[in-house]
Amino acid sequence: MKLLTKVLLFIVTLSAVLSCIALEDEFSPTVSNNIIADKVYYYYDSLHINVMFRDNALIEESNVRISLITSTPSENDTVSFSFDTTYTNVAARLLQFDSTFIVPLHAKTGKYIFESSNKDASDNIIRDTTYFYIDTDTIAPLVTDFSVQSKNEIHQNNNQFCRGDVVIINAFVTENAALKRVGAGIGENEITYFEANGQSTSTATLLQNSFSIPNDLTDGSYQLKFVVEDMFGNSTALSENITILCDNTPAELISFEEESGISVPASFIVPLFPGEEFNLSSLIFEDTGGLDSARLEISRNGTQGDVTETPITFDLEGVTKTDLSTIFDEYFLFSFDKVNAVEGDEISVNVLVKDLNQSWENASSFNFSLIAKKDEAPEIVINHLVINDVPTVVPINEEYDITDLLDENQDLTIALDGVINEEVGLASVKYKFSSDNRNIQSFGRIIDLSDDELSYPVSISDVIGTTFPINDNENLSGKITYSLEIIATDFKEQADTVNFVLSAVY
Repeated sequence: MKLLTKVLLFIVTLSAVLSCIALEDEFSPTVSNNIIADKVYYYYDSLHINVMFRDNALIEESNVRISLITSTPSENDTVSFSFDTTYTNVAARLLQFDSTFIVPLHAKTGKYIFESSNKDASDNIIRDTTYFYIDTDTIAPLVTDFSVQSKNEIHQNNNQFCRGDVVIINAFVTENAALKRVGAGIGENEITYFEANGQSTSTATLLQNSFSIPNDLTDGSYQLKFVVEDMFGNSTALSENITILCDNTPAELISFEEESGISVPASFIVPLFPGEEFNLSSLIFEDTGGLDSARLEISRNGTQGDVTETPITFDLEGVTKTDLSTIFDEYFLFSFDKVNAVEGDEISVNVLVKDLNQSWENASSFNFSLIAKKDEAPEIVINHLVINDVPTVVPINEEYDITDLLDENQDLTIALDGVINEEVGLASVKYKFSSDNRNIQSFGRIIDLSDDELSYPVSISDVIGTTFPINDNENLSGKITYSLEIIATDFKEQADTVNFVLSAVY
């Protein structure tokens, strides 16, 4: 019985030991990935990573890491490309990592390591490493739908160009990484470059009105070169043969006219009073090959300083004949300031017109100068004093005896017959009628003319419009002297004065 008990105890003990041995995990976990060893990736390539972590028991910790181990220095490689993440307390027998990485633009180039590790709950661990490479962009940009033509519609019809023509370069450019610039050049001239961005562009938009046929090229056949470059030195070059053939007959001035009839002498120097207007109401140019554009250049020189105004340019759109006055309109109206202009002030006007084959340097022109004339003071010219409707010559500033006239007529009414001469404009006219007798009331007025539109010379009776009375009064005795003073003042405060002195004995 004791022997049987010992045998049973041994069997139970052995079973316990064997059971403990079965629970110990001596199997390492596994890890696998889909990365192809030593593969080269480029900017914007997709890097798809799929990693399977397995363990016969439970996974404790898993790690995925991407890092650069050997750099290939380049000035454009400035962006770090790395990844490192750890999954802890997984407590599962299977873990899958699946993700897609995009190689960023300007990622640092060189040799990279992809490493994954798997550790189970018994601290069994396994690591797997795979190497791959990131290299700079080596693919040249792609150019499609390339064509060139002149913006000048007349030249489009015969597939020709001329100096100064804007060249329309049609092309669609695509790039796998990043564009840097596009350029164009004709013949031996240097390439003109234009900055480009992104991965695609339309050159018609990028080069809009910015590239033209150089003015130093003569008529003949040339090669137009078109170049596209990306940020990494890859380039694509195309070319197109073009023909330059210009109409060398310049635009022709047909006629011109000033609205009020002011003539332009052969010297093309026009004297003009301050405030007087010079308005080009017609300026006609013609060119059988088509007019391209017109430019107005104005400079002002005088005591107020010298000023060159910003040129004004209008597109003539290839018409063969045009009246520029309808285009420039109010820009063709010139005058000197009434108040501030002085004799000798100058306005220089230059109208340039070029046809479709001319440049501004050899454009046709129409130019003239306006010179400010001296603004003299107003002049009062009174031919007569009209006394009771009878024109009477009365000297200025000399005493004139009206005793007999007063005795004959009892009452006298005096009006003015004359004009005021002025070249620029009257600001005011003042009159005053007074006597040396306190019993006779004086009167007068200042007439403001600064806002009136007057034609000169102006009638003094139209301006003053009043009469001056002298009456035979029985209450008066002795000699009485009357004074009638007229003062005309212009915008520059220059004035002319006349004074009539009348006397009568009562």
